[in-house]
Amino acid sequence: GEPIVPSIPATTYPHLKDFTPTLDDVSDMNVAELETMATFRQVLVENQLDGIVMPVYQATAVPHDTYGIPIYTVLANLLDYPSCAIPYGKAEKAIDLGFV
Repeated sequence: GEPIVPSIPATTYPHLKDFTPTLDDVSDMNVAELETMATFRQVLVENQLDGIVMPVYQATAVPHDTYGIPIYTVLANLLDYPSCAIPYGKAEKAIDLGFV
């Protein structure tokens, strides 16, 4: 087979390293995802919300194969909602020093 992509270990949770899902596990996860999607849609409808504004990441793009667990995009990905990133501000070395 092909060699493992270098970033894969950085994008998985260590406590799931031995997890080998069964077909029932995959089915249960799909059902849970659909239930989550329905609940979230209900929240949007009940509160008359047309959209959600949330961060997509805390910094600019990172070098290839160095990205970690995608905590900022999990909700949009789980819900399978369309999304986009709108740039805000400009990169400034002095201000961004703590993130470099």
